[in-house]
Amino acid sequence: MPQRPELSHEVAGSDRMVLALRKDHPAARGRFTVARLAATVHVTVSRGGRLTGPMDDALAVHGLRRTVVASLPSSAAALEVVSRSDAVVVVAERACRPALRRLGLSPGRCRWTCRPSRSSSPGTTATTATPRTPGCAARSARPCMR
Repeated sequence: MPQRPELSHEVAGSDRMVLALRKDHPAARGRFTVARLAATVHVTVSRGGRLTGPMDDALAVHGLRRTVVASLPSSAAALEVVSRSDAVVVVAERACRPALRRLGLSPGRCRWTCRPSRSSSPGTTATTATPRTPGCAARSARPCMR
């Protein structure tokens, strides 16, 4: 956060990022790998319309790229799109839990961690991704990205 007298901030809590997708999504069946994640169609959440972010950095470590078909201004909007399509989105688990349940979406835990870092844009905080290991295992119909 920039050091300016008119701005202040306080960490109010933390949340885990999850991959949201329909329970009957084709990627929810079988072994879910980082390669399958990259091959899946994505939407992003960005008030500024960004199509890339920490997930792209994490995928690049594995030599992979994803296809982003839309950038939406809120997690609620992104989850609505995901509930009606084959797209997936990464959202904050606790903050989005009611919408995930209401829309019947499956959350899978991301296999990499995202941590806040200083941004070059005043008043914003960027996020950086740190991949843990390639691949993941499936647990029932829910992809596990942990």
